[in-house]
Amino acid sequence: MACTTFVPLACVGLFLGGLAALIVAAGPLNPPAGAVASTYKTLTEVEPRIAINATNTPGTASATFRINAPGSYYLTGNTAGAFNKHGIEVSADNVTIDLCGFNLSGGGGTSDGIATSSGSSANPANVVILNGTVSGWAGDGIDLSTVFSPSCRIQGVHATGNGGVGIKTGNGYMLERCSARVNGGGGINVGNQGILKLCETLSNSTAGTVAGQGSNISDCFSGFNLGAVDAMRTGGLCTVTNCTINSSQGNGLVTGSVSTITGCTINGANLAGITAGNGSTISHCSVNFAQTFNIIAATGCTVSDCTVQFANQGGIQVSQQCVVRNNLCSQNANGSGTGPNILATGADNRIEGNNCTSAGRGIKVDAAGNFLSRNTCSGNSSNYELVAGNVALIVSGATSGAILGSSGGVAPGSTDPNANFSY
Repeated sequence: MACTTFVPLACVGLFLGGLAALIVAAGPLNPPAGAVASTYKTLTEVEPRIAINATNTPGTASATFRINAPGSYYLTGNTAGAFNKHGIEVSADNVTIDLCGFNLSGGGGTSDGIATSSGSSANPANVVILNGTVSGWAGDGIDLSTVFSPSCRIQGVHATGNGGVGIKTGNGYMLERCSARVNGGGGINVGNQGILKLCETLSNSTAGTVAGQGSNISDCFSGFNLGAVDAMRTGGLCTVTNCTINSSQGNGLVTGSVSTITGCTINGANLAGITAGNGSTISHCSVNFAQTFNIIAATGCTVSDCTVQFANQGGIQVSQQCVVRNNLCSQNANGSGTGPNILATGADNRIEGNNCTSAGRGIKVDAAGNFLSRNTCSGNSSNYELVAGNVALIVSGATSGAILGSSGGVAPGSTDPNANFSY
């Protein structure tokens, strides 16, 4: 007799209910009418930018590639230049060029790596260049000197071994994290109202960094540039903050009038470490090993809270109507037995609170009408050398015996709050 297996009615009900749920969840068996739309992205959607090549950016007699329409462009690989041509020529507004980490390289007889078109409309706006290397061009690495737009930017570009300037721009450009090395015509040269952040110029044949009036330079480095030129030079109304300059063949840093220099370090210059125009402010800087004076300030300047050491001819030199306050000046007569730590050549200067040691002269004043207060000088061949007609009380400080504990010593020799001390 065959065996029969009985399935409980409740189990059958559960199975049928589950099957119905699966059918409902799967949707209708018949697809809707019409063409089936793709759910994948097109190549343009995946990479909406425009590749720089002979098809998309065909060249001209003056350039290997020419960009004449707004858009975002990119290199697809290392790219070499051609004789008597720019690498990339820009003749349109609103252009971004991403080098994508590749090298745009030139060679003998080439022109500029990236340049604005001589035949383009004046001053194309919103030009941005990013992320890569421009090297070996007979002209400039990048020459956008006809572009005067505050919305233009170069970021993360390394310009090296070019015959002209590494990176050259017009007014209003922003450069960030750029480097210019071993270029024949200089490192970085920007127009007025330029902004430079975290940029480097190294071993260029002329000036390292040049910026026009009203520029702002911060956290930049310039060093070992060749030729009797300045490592960093700006126009007037500029701000230079937290920059480092090493081994300049000319002056270390030169600024125009009414500029502000703060927190900079300059080590080694064949001329002056810092030369500042009228009405400038120099503060919290360390300036050392200049062949002339470490700091030379023109009329109406303030020099304060700086450390100034080891210059050949002198430490700080001011003209007239200046304030020289709270500076540490030491050994600034390496090449001159009479070199002063501080020299005032004109009148109406206020020199106060400075400590001047181990030079030919501690403080030297060559004109009448200056005011000296609370300075201390020690170990100089002559601590003070002042012509007649200045306001100054000089006191030889009294020394005390040995002190151990919480009391002892003697008064320094004067209670006058404006007394200047030799010790």
